[in-house]
Amino acid sequence: MEVCRIEGDVPDNGEASTVVFNLGNHDVKVGDEDILVLGKTSGSWGKEVVLNRRTATAQLEVASARPLYLVYASYLLYTLGFLLIFVEDGISASTQIALFAIAALILLLPLLLYFALPLKLFVAMVAIFYILVFTLPGFSQLEMMMEMIKEVVGEGYVESFVMGAGMLPILLYVMVSQTIVEYRLRIRDGDQSFELASRGLPAKRLVDYLERGQLPRDWTDAFRRLLEFRVPLFFLRLSHHRMKRCQYCGKNTLMECTRCHAPICSDHAGILRGYKVCLDCYKEGRGRLRRQPGWLR
Repeated sequence: MEVCRIEGDVPDNGEASTVVFNLGNHDVKVGDEDILVLGKTSGSWGKEVVLNRRTATAQLEVASARPLYLVYASYLLYTLGFLLIFVEDGISASTQIALFAIAALILLLPLLLYFALPLKLFVAMVAIFYILVFTLPGFSQLEMMMEMIKEVVGEGYVESFVMGAGMLPILLYVMVSQTIVEYRLRIRDGDQSFELASRGLPAKRLVDYLERGQLPRDWTDAFRRLLEFRVPLFFLRLSHHRMKRCQYCGKNTLMECTRCHAPICSDHAGILRGYKVCLDCYKEGRGRLRRQPGWLR
């Protein structure tokens, strides 16, 4: 469980005054003073929860860890399959054991570093590790192992195969933890509280933002987005848990109003200055467009 508490002034770090986190059926807008929770389904639309950002406490915990347990079990099968590449007839038992030990180290050390180190240090240590493996003179067992890999994947693909094999368990863990595992988010402010279930990264980023007062903007954020599959996956966007219902007709939809974030379908959407908006915002904008040309920004 992760717990954060904000007290005192929110740091002035150049962030926008309001940051919006899309948590599936709810949007959470974090401003300088308040935390505003907005529902986006037909049942919760218009029901807002307002909390004081400076005194609110946020908790994030795993609601069901079974998918992660399956991932851990798959690591054993994956490691066993990788080690079978290095089964060689006609060598001594000690040499065979040494091959297995080196192969397991090369395969699992990046995963252990990912769990043990912060992201920046993890990237640096993994880069150093692979440089040492591929550039320093190796002992006989390491050279034998590289020759076996060359026979399997071909010359010129040894380095990419070894690095890909080491990164695949990390990507599998991140994909499952950020897309399948369900988290429970609780935000409490005195006697007032709000709780919801969420899948994916936004809930984690919300807790981090409340704790630190800013979102990461350096090069590690791009790497983190790559690892955490922030690029929208078509089959995930069409999953039942990502669907919303149009506020006008109740039809399943993935679309929302650009201005007020209400769920809308294509039949109940209007185009205003290149933005898809709901019918209410479309009517309002048509009347205000000439007087306030920047109303939608």
